[in-house]
Amino acid sequence: GNLIVSALGQSTSLFTVAFPALENVGGSVTVELNDGVDEFSAPSLTSIVERLEISQNPKLDTLDMSLVETIGGNLSISQNALLPCAGNIDPLIDGCAITGTVFIAGNNDNSCNQ
Repeated sequence: GNLIVSALGQSTSLFTVAFPALENVGGSVTVELNDGVDEFSAPSLTSIVERLEISQNPKLDTLDMSLVETIGGNLSISQNALLPCAGNIDPLIDGCAITGTVFIAGNNDNSCNQ
């Protein structure tokens, strides 16, 4: 199945969304349009069968998905104004086999490894 985290919170009350024991997702992972999320964590996740999209999360400044080894579709990380590449996006990309296209833009900086 899919994992969708969408339209959570207000920009005045920040919180973490965490899936500490999640290892595999049989579909897509989508984290989008979350005004109140400053951290998304899936530290044990190693495989996403379909795509990964993280977009339009204006307060997101921490992404912990560094163990992901395979993404069976596209990877899109965009319009997360506070999310830096170093320590967040780069560990996800480095060593990850991505079947589809990679689109990274509009985040805290544009120096991500692609």
